[in-house]
Amino acid sequence: MRDISLHLLDIVQNSVEARATLIIVKLIIAPSKKRFYMVVRDNGCGIEHSRLENLTDPFYTSRNTRNVGMGLSLLNASVKRSFGKLRLYSAKSRGTIVTASFSFKSIDLPPLGDIRATILSLITLNPHIDFKIILKSKTCSYTLDTRYIKEILQNVEINNPIVIDFLRQKLETDLKNFEEEYKMMTLEELERIREEALERVQLRKEKTGTRIVVGMATCGISAGARPVLEAIMDEVSKRGLTDVIVAQTGCIGLCKYEPIVEVTRPGENKVTYIKMDPEKARKMIAEHIVNGHAIKEWTIESIQL
Repeated sequence: MRDISLHLLDIVQNSVEARATLIIVKLIIAPSKKRFYMVVRDNGCGIEHSRLENLTDPFYTSRNTRNVGMGLSLLNASVKRSFGKLRLYSAKSRGTIVTASFSFKSIDLPPLGDIRATILSLITLNPHIDFKIILKSKTCSYTLDTRYIKEILQNVEINNPIVIDFLRQKLETDLKNFEEEYKMMTLEELERIREEALERVQLRKEKTGTRIVVGMATCGISAGARPVLEAIMDEVSKRGLTDVIVAQTGCIGLCKYEPIVEVTRPGENKVTYIKMDPEKARKMIAEHIVNGHAIKEWTIESIQL
């Protein structure tokens, strides 16, 4: 899994290659929204509107040095895994804005990574570019503007070893609270996810309602059991049938009658449905599960074994 600092490095590198002279980076922890935002804005050459929709395609790039552009594609994939959004805005000759949001509620939220080293590298390896770094969180409000630093340094380069050492120490001190808060938000959400998962497991153990079991062995899957299972789960969810447990099992032993669905209601004998399809599955939920009337012509009892 790529971390935030590596995604940041990729996106800023795009700005560098777009000949930007000013790059603004914002990293924001929003506790109330349970979200983390990464925004990179530059004043580079910009991108034509017709090309924007291709930028998250891993096989698309505007560069001549290589055939595949992975930076935005990898970021987009990471954002999607984290229940977030990626927004791109660009105008020719005016610059580009990349905004990525990540949810702390996602177990796939990437770690922050070595954000200090990344920021230091960006500044010192691109001394001809001005950077404005903004970090905001509940406990941190931090801004580092290299234009101000360069103004004070005057004829001393910002990538001078003494200056680099100063910046390293400053970043280590100033970013500590931000990094700790990111970790705490992540840990809190992981604990919440854990408790929610345990609660669901306990509810499943305590439930004594209707049980629907779909045969999902190779014979069942090849006969079409997967769409049957999906239809059942969808119908149960739509109807809010919280006392219904949907499960799957291996081969039931009646391969030629697959897909097979077994229904067990409290206080009633098990009913085995055969040769099911998604449409039948939905009707079974309505008639048998909701109204309590088994559809006998679809059951194993309706045929001569």
